[in-house]
Amino acid sequence: MEGFVQMSLKTYDSLKSNIEYLKRELKKEQESHNEDVAQAKKEINDLAEKIDQYKQHILERNCRLLDVETYSLEHYLNTDSWNYGMNYKDELLNLGITKQEMDEFIVDKYEEYVKEKEEDEDD
Repeated sequence: MEGFVQMSLKTYDSLKSNIEYLKRELKKEQESHNEDVAQAKKEINDLAEKIDQYKQHILERNCRLLDVETYSLEHYLNTDSWNYGMNYKDELLNLGITKQEMDEFIVDKYEEYVKEKEEDEDD
């Protein structure tokens, strides 16, 4: 069922003008929203990158005390060991560093220190 409305030409022009204005405003608002979303995503990515840098820094600082002469790699990778994660296991996990990340970093640092020790002994 179709209905017809009678209105003056002035009212029709006013309504049409308002519709066009609202369409333009909606488009501006959507563009602004898209820009805000893009900016927020950029900031999130920047913060995530900084968090990763801080994680690496913290792990680097903690692993500089690895004693390759006294303890084995297995000792450092044992989660029940008193110095797993270099004494700050719970704090590191709370920061968002995963056990896998810690293990990989500890293995890399341990192997690096073993190589340095062997090079020093060769000299």
